[in-house]
Amino acid sequence: MFRNIRHFLSIKNSSENFLFSKRTENLHIAQKIIFFYYFCPIIFMVWQYKVWIRMIHHSTILPLWPITWINFVDAQIGIIIILLISIIGFCIAAFFSQHSWARIIACIAAFQLAALINSYGKVSHYWHGWVLTSFLLIFLPNDWKESSQTMQREKREKIYLIFSACQIILLLGYSMAGVWKFIGAIYQISMGEVNLFSPEAFATHIADRLLQTNVKSIAGDFMIEHHFIGSVFLISGVYIQAFSLCAAFRPALQKIWGLLLISFHIGTALTLTIGFWEQCALLILFFLFTPFDYKNISIKERILQFPLLYGFQQRLKKKISSI
Repeated sequence: MFRNIRHFLSIKNSSENFLFSKRTENLHIAQKIIFFYYFCPIIFMVWQYKVWIRMIHHSTILPLWPITWINFVDAQIGIIIILLISIIGFCIAAFFSQHSWARIIACIAAFQLAALINSYGKVSHYWHGWVLTSFLLIFLPNDWKESSQTMQREKREKIYLIFSACQIILLLGYSMAGVWKFIGAIYQISMGEVNLFSPEAFATHIADRLLQTNVKSIAGDFMIEHHFIGSVFLISGVYIQAFSLCAAFRPALQKIWGLLLISFHIGTALTLTIGFWEQCALLILFFLFTPFDYKNISIKERILQFPLLYGFQQRLKKKISSI
């Protein structure tokens, strides 16, 4: 089944359609990315110290099931315990990531922190990517830091496989969100409502969001006044989301798609005041610095591998060859 999905999403009849490269020289890139991965949550926790202070002083908390134990202690003490567990857990993983027990601690820390953030009456996806990827990285071989020159091929391929699994799980979330938006648009069209393809859709969404939050965004007013431009950005953003999973199976697209998704998050921050910087860090690590990139491919060849565009190009070639 997985093989069929891979063939459907990848570039057919190409040496690039393999899920990951087995070249030894790329291993050290993956190793460096995984090493820095465990330092990023520490940076975010220090950067967001004001958020944690507000949480500690917030009187109302509705703990999700992973942190139900907080009901048996004082809420403020429980929150402080979770924050301490998180920062200590990430520090342990950063310095002892070659051991599976340290990576398990990091996963538990991310899980507890994500549960805490989501225990205030609304769902927040900021740390979901870190929970999922930290779980997958548990299965790295304990000696994953070994030199690429001496590492056995089986261990090297396991590192590549787990790295690719992290890419897939991250992009799958985007594709699910994008496909669901298209499905919602079809329903709205059938009901005669404003939908994804309506020129005023993005402007309406921005206005609704800014009224709900009672804030102003940097580019919100501009997009509301120039709703046609906003419509182009909206449809482009949903396209990028919906077809994200293809990039996991097309190495030549990974850097471009990582950059597109980061641009998408910057756009939502400028218009909807929704910052997703934790996710941007994951995109930088797993896609902008991907070890699977093919450096000998031109920008034009990369663009021609875009979803839909690639299929159109292949059909056009078949028609021309049949003439």
